[in-house]
Amino acid sequence: MISNSGHIQSIAGIYLNSIDKTAAKPRTNIDASKIDGGDKIVLSNESQEFSSYLNKLRSMPDVRIDKVNFYSVRISNNDYKIDSQKIAEKILNG
Repeated sequence: MISNSGHIQSIAGIYLNSIDKTAAKPRTNIDASKIDGGDKIVLSNESQEFSSYLNKLRSMPDVRIDKVNFYSVRISNNDYKIDSQKIAEKILNG
């Protein structure tokens, strides 16, 4: 289980580097009764939640045509006004 997502890249880098340095060797003469099922990957609740959000984002269109059309019409009609005071307040207040 990887619970600290800040180290995922470093772990992946170590794993990928080790793959490049070692060649896969076929197994022969393995007693099937001695195999314990191998390694398992267990994802934390946080990573499962992140994965669901990531899938939702991937399914969304890159460009929202409805918004583009709305603002295009307003700009072409000279009806789009920018309130610099509101922008400044949002920048200062976060």
